[in-house]
Amino acid sequence: MTTVKIEAQTMYIRFETCDRSWALRFLNQLYPDKNLTDTGVVATLLNFIEQDVIRIPDPKMHGNRVAILPSKNFKKNVEAALKALHNFANT
Repeated sequence: MTTVKIEAQTMYIRFETCDRSWALRFLNQLYPDKNLTDTGVVATLLNFIEQDVIRIPDPKMHGNRVAILPSKNFKKNVEAALKALHNFANT
């Protein structure tokens, strides 16, 4: 007789995007008082999202305390992405 031990695993599912238009929608859901548009500092941030450097999680799935997340191309663009995030945070 063979005993097989199966350990419990936790699976995390994140709903996030690197699509420019969805990212802008998510940002506007997070910051409804700012009425963000695809211009200036926001456009720079959306460029990094579109290039899959960072991603924006869906606030409807994750609540209003979502974090902008690094994505697969983040390491190649760390300094520029962080500068864009800093500039966005200060708008």
